Amino acid sequence: MAELRKITKRAPLSGFSQVAPEGGSAFKAFADVAQQGYQLLKPALDAAEAEYGAEVARRQIGQNAYPIVPQTQPTTAAGGGDLASFSPDDDDAFIASLTGTESGGRLNALNNEVGAGGVRGHGGRLQFGDARLSEAAQAGIIGRMSPQEYAQQPLSVQKAVETWHFGDIDRKAQQAGLDYYIGKTVGGAPITQNSIRAMAHLGGFNGAKRYLESGGEYNPADSFGTTLKDYALKHGSVQTARAAGVDPDSGMALVQDSAVEAIAPAAPPTLVRTAEGKIEPRMHSPMAEGLMLATSAAAQTGYLSEMLMQGGTDIMGLSQNFAGDPAGFQQAAQSYIDQAVKAAPAMMKGNLRSRLTQDSQRRYLGIMEEHQRDVRQRANNSSTALYQRYQSDYAEALAAGNFDEASAARGLLEDILTARESLPGVAWTREQSENVILGAQDTAARIAEQNRTKLKSEQAGTLRTIIAAAEAGQTAADEAILDDPNVLAANPELASEAAAKVALREAMPGFFQLSPAEMDAAIKAERGRAVEDGWELDLLKPMEDARNLAVTGLASDPIGYAQERLSQKPPAIDPINVEDPQPFIASLAARREYARGMVGAGYVETPAFLSKAEIGTLSAALSKTSPVEVRVATAGALVAGFGPDAAQVFKAVNADPVITWGGALIARGGPGNIVAEAMQGQAIIDQRQAQMPAEEDWRSIVQNDFRAALAGLPTDTVQAEAELMQFAKALYANRAAAPGFDGDEAVMRDAIQAALGQSRDPRGNLVGGVQDFFGHQTLMPLGVNADAVEKAFQKAMAVDWGVTRAVDGAPLNLDASSNLEFWSDISIQRAADGSFVSGGAPRIGGEYLPLSLVRNGDVRFVPIGGTQYRMEVQRSGAVLDVHTPEGALYIIDLARL
Repeated sequence: MAELRKITKRAPLSGFSQVAPEGGSAFKAFADVAQQGYQLLKPALDAAEAEYGAEVARRQIGQNAYPIVPQTQPTTAAGGGDLASFSPDDDDAFIASLTGTESGGRLNALNNEVGAGGVRGHGGRLQFGDARLSEAAQAGIIGRMSPQEYAQQPLSVQKAVETWHFGDIDRKAQQAGLDYYIGKTVGGAPITQNSIRAMAHLGGFNGAKRYLESGGEYNPADSFGTTLKDYALKHGSVQTARAAGVDPDSGMALVQDSAVEAIAPAAPPTLVRTAEGKIEPRMHSPMAEGLMLATSAAAQTGYLSEMLMQGGTDIMGLSQNFAGDPAGFQQAAQSYIDQAVKAAPAMMKGNLRSRLTQDSQRRYLGIMEEHQRDVRQRANNSSTALYQRYQSDYAEALAAGNFDEASAARGLLEDILTARESLPGVAWTREQSENVILGAQDTAARIAEQNRTKLKSEQAGTLRTIIAAAEAGQTAADEAILDDPNVLAANPELASEAAAKVALREAMPGFFQLSPAEMDAAIKAERGRAVEDGWELDLLKPMEDARNLAVTGLASDPIGYAQERLSQKPPAIDPINVEDPQPFIASLAARREYARGMVGAGYVETPAFLSKAEIGTLSAALSKTSPVEVRVATAGALVAGFGPDAAQVFKAVNADPVITWGGALIARGGPGNIVAEAMQGQAIIDQRQAQMPAEEDWRSIVQNDFRAALAGLPTDTVQAEAELMQFAKALYANRAAAPGFDGDEAVMRDAIQAALGQSRDPRGNLVGGVQDFFGHQTLMPLGVNADAVEKAFQKAMAVDWGVTRAVDGAPLNLDASSNLEFWSDISIQRAADGSFVSGGAPRIGGEYLPLSLVRNGDVRFVPIGGTQYRMEVQRSGAVLDVHTPEGALYIIDLARL
């Protein structure tokens, strides 16, 4: 082949003067004009030739694209497939299919569905939510924007996000090995790369991954009922426009370049990453533009510049593909350079190879440095993990006192620290190694102290169990620890107390079951007993402690004390059952008998029927939050089970005033239906359905008609009156709810009387409540009529109220001494031992009470509880108490009449 000489500018008249000297001047003028034109046009010609050279390079690069025969379901020998890079142009048919489903192809489409992260709204033609747009912003594709703002973006912006979106899915799919499923059928859906993209777009990448890995079992649906499988079937088999031989911009059939075969050549391609981030296979074919390149320096410069720029980009992409693998990069880069040089014109080969080799060598050194840095970091991490593990083992072995294990662990620790001192790039010193050893020893000391504290706490718990068991006359399972001197050293007070109480249990097994008085007697006897052994000196202290514990426990919660300490436990109380309350009532009766037995045994002076915990349970059942029928049934059952003692129970529980007063009333013998009536009235008040009288009206009636009688109410008069009035108002509200009722003071008085327990006996006589008794308004016992009591007085006295006649007919004034037997029968007085005895005849000012004072209404009977009354004389503005012959208040029991 003839050598192509480089075309250069030469003087057109170089030898012409030898031919025609005389005509040379004319030709010279022409040459000057041509020279001026050439200088004028040269920049434009150079630029055109440089662009031509660059175009040749671009065409060479473009024809280096490695052609792949389109396949609907590409497969490999292993059954998997390859994941290609996403391109919005190459994959336009897939995009068209997906946007048609998502938005009908509308850029400004917007919905109000809740997306990932809980934010409403999806915008744009592919309906991206806030979470995905945030990730796109973090990737630098767009600025931070909401789905609503994204829906207003032009096509170019949305295509950029789509390219990143599907490229990110492709990258994650390849890293997760999902290309294995390409070419397979999973859950009834043929899997292609577009299948994976479509499912990941609908349900997130993890959703697509779970679908594939579960064999299609995981197949959730969105709010419209569309499942992952639906998207895989609908969009997975869409063929791209270029794969179908159609230009995505013009829609015209593509004609392949003659330089590229329709199928892949036998030589393997080189994979590179383009400037857009796409991974493409490259091959090189010789071009036919050598003539121009050989004859134009500008074209050569353009060609070389374009090739080097693209080559540098490709080599950079290769370095990213082979990050951490310098040998792999070197081999791939050399293959790339060989192919590029092979396709270059002859005059460009050397320069192109030299420049590309320099570029690849720089990248190789960078990858090598990164690889070495990674190796050093991994070695550092491994060394750190090992010395921390051995340091922990050493500290734990030291703390446990296992010195053989500690020695072995320290040897391993020192070996790894010595090796660490030699690691390049770590700069670890011997001093740091010594600090690690010291740190392990400090940690061991802390662990040992923590272990000691924990053990001490566990031993203290065991000792308390031993103490509680001994006090109950029982033997604990771990009493052997009392022989351990370490236990005594760690918990000296608890250990000594436990040992003493165990000794007391062994020496006096029944001591903890005694009443406080019996304990006092036993302690007194122990003090007076001669000591034979030294250990007997330790018995007094636990005896006194047990006695003090008994006194405190019985004072605060007698039933709770008995449940915890006494061998004979209180009978359990059954739960209340409204439909069948008999078991509950029977358990209350058994508890009442037990409580009175505790009084008889000397544990307490007055009976306590419930523990604090049981009081809390009953308080809840009787509270306003409990249904009315439950409260009424519970109150009735308490009265049925505890009898008259129920009044004390109602005072103990934390119930509302209506149920407290009403329960105590029926416990003393009041009408059984009165609580239910009051509860219904209270419900009417709470619902504001009754027109209630003003407070001043209630106060006026109480002051005028009941004040004198109520002045004798026992204990807390203010609290008692408050509960009484609340109960009376509830009764009034229930009665005022009757049709046609418009308010009446008589109904108010009747409500108060009913609250005081007044009713009528079968003969129609008033019983209980406030009645006229010897000329005074007096609160009578339940079921007692005042007139009947007065008549009983007169009959029992067997005289006409202290007035009789002497022999001469003159009236004689008699006193209480005239019928000592009568007064002895109705009077009571508590003796020194607590029992009740006769109080004898009443006296005032040391003299027997004149009966004329009773007849004239000067004696007032004041209730002090139940059927018991004291007497006071009211005369001339003075109030004098009536006393027994011993000087105590004179108390009579009207029930004795």
